[in-house]
Amino acid sequence: EAAHQGTLGGMKNRFVAGIEYSKTDFGSRRKFSGADPAALRLNVDAPASGNFLDDDAIYNAAGALNQQIAVKIPTTSVFAEDALNLLPNLTVLAGIRNDRIKLERSIVNFNPGGTPTSFDKSYSATSWRLGSVWEALPGFSVYAQHSNAVAPVGNLLLLSQANASFDLTRGKQTEAGLKQTFWGGRADWTLATYKIEQTNILTRDPVTPANTIAVGKQSSRGVELAASVRPVRGLTVSGNYASVAARFDQLLEAGGVSRNGNTPPNVPSRVGNLWVDYKLADLPLTLGLGVHSVSGFFTDNANTIRVNGYTTADAYAAWRLAKGTLTFRVRNLTDREYATWTGAASTQVMLAAPRTYEVAFRAAF
Repeated sequence: EAAHQGTLGGMKNRFVAGIEYSKTDFGSRRKFSGADPAALRLNVDAPASGNFLDDDAIYNAAGALNQQIAVKIPTTSVFAEDALNLLPNLTVLAGIRNDRIKLERSIVNFNPGGTPTSFDKSYSATSWRLGSVWEALPGFSVYAQHSNAVAPVGNLLLLSQANASFDLTRGKQTEAGLKQTFWGGRADWTLATYKIEQTNILTRDPVTPANTIAVGKQSSRGVELAASVRPVRGLTVSGNYASVAARFDQLLEAGGVSRNGNTPPNVPSRVGNLWVDYKLADLPLTLGLGVHSVSGFFTDNANTIRVNGYTTADAYAAWRLAKGTLTFRVRNLTDREYATWTGAASTQVMLAAPRTYEVAFRAAF
């Protein structure tokens, strides 16, 4: 990348442009048994360890899945961004980026009678953003930004050949907020509100429900507040809170069932965090405690299954040494059992880790 700082029409200007190349190689051996699920069931409170029934005979039976996936994704990107000071306290920013993505995916089936498949797909995606920052008073700023983005329908690493043929999913976001630093730099806060829309998501054709088309839409509106204060020497109290209202604006599922107005899976409506850190004056020791609260979320588009929310706490002690910092941390202090995510099946969730102890050393040299 290259950067230049100077003036444009007598106004301070900063410009950056560049090119980027990356390549992802991904491989996954997928095995799903065709046996009776009851025979493979584990006790969630006392799961077995080691290799679980790693016998190819199980995965070569009828109804089983035994395959190797290989994906290569070379990506070339060009970008440019400019920040212009229209006034001493008003800055306007603009940026643009183009990504050229090549997807190469192959699947080798090891089941008897399985046939290998492969396909290629190329994408050209352009995204941009425009924003401004106005320092209305010393230490107090107002900002606003609008941006758009594009992405393939689904996860590139696991994208099916059918989904690869759809138009790119498109999204746009509008955000505005306030930022202030005061009390001699010992306190600050940020308030932001935003709206995000995503179009070209997969939905059923209302005329022919057996067909899938990419004309669906979902959106979210939210407010976020973050603040930090250092009331006395060594003590820092900080926290944040987010509230979001997410919904399907247009989603038709198999059988012509409308999910319009429902909340997408895995989206909690409220998230809050509070941290307290204290750096001792007479010892090279810092102590900290954090509390995290997350509201419940749905596991399905129909909003019939809801996972309870949870509140957890973490604590740590960090000892500063001459060449680094030694930290002892306890996560999930109360050993709370809770779920954080649901995957392909709406009746299955991912459980979070139980109480966990961690020792880390970070060195500086």
